[in-house]
Amino acid sequence: MRTTAGEQRVDVIYKRIDDEFLDPLQFRSDSMLGCPDS
Repeated sequence: MRTTAGEQRVDVIYKRIDDEFLDPLQFRSDSMLGCPDS
């Protein structure tokens, strides 16, 4: 990752999404994110 101090190695990159999109069966049926609760 490029920073003001130069390039730095990173271990993890993640994207935060709203909780209501995590489980389309319990919250938003139109969500294409997350995985259905089994």
